[in-house]
Amino acid sequence: MYRPAAAAALPLLFLAASLPARAAPDDFRVLSDEMPDAGETETELQVAYLKPPRNEEHRSPVIQTLFEVSRGITPLWEISLQVPATRLDGNWHLTGLNLETQFVSSRGEPGFYWGARIEVARSAPVGEPMVWSTEWRPILGWRAGDWHLIANPGLDIPLSGPERRAIFEPYAKVARRVAEETQLGIEYFAEAGPLRRFWPANERSEWLLAVVDTEIAGSEVHFGLGKGLTSGSDSWVMKMRIAY
Repeated sequence: MYRPAAAAALPLLFLAASLPARAAPDDFRVLSDEMPDAGETETELQVAYLKPPRNEEHRSPVIQTLFEVSRGITPLWEISLQVPATRLDGNWHLTGLNLETQFVSSRGEPGFYWGARIEVARSAPVGEPMVWSTEWRPILGWRAGDWHLIANPGLDIPLSGPERRAIFEPYAKVARRVAEETQLGIEYFAEAGPLRRFWPANERSEWLLAVVDTEIAGSEVHFGLGKGLTSGSDSWVMKMRIAY
């Protein structure tokens, strides 16, 4: 599916480390029907730069990275391992380990498709104890001509630690193909709170980003730039992703 381009990931990582963003999702993307072919291994690097909101006590920019290796088991099913890390106050911190599996009903075909990604993780923000959790993220997509609409109404469910409430995390994307290998779009991410009672607007985290997906040197490259929509969100966020 993607040709090797390991060297292309290194400039991306060094660029992120030198950039002058708060805790957005480790996996800061909207999931779709894109995955490795059967028998194929794909390596992906995500980097997000976040500028905390003005009311945050800690205002230093934050850099989040996520390294992922995934393997196509069948044309419609993959498994993957993720290693998230955070750069805070000039220091890098490993923040967990995630094991995931994803399946979809079809890939790249016009019309409606569905699927899900299920994750089991042991992770924690910097300075907090590690806890077990599971994430269930449905994938609902629709392709029509050059348009691609996606929704991920996910749930993050703690399995250990003092907090056991499931958190509703809806993600969505609208994209349009503007060239053979290039799409422009808008992505929305939110941490809305427990299902029984969502957090008030000043406690929720919501982001809206303009994004571009393209191919460079045989690798799939994604870039997004946006801002927080609430006072509890990162004020600005920039993210990049490369898969090879």
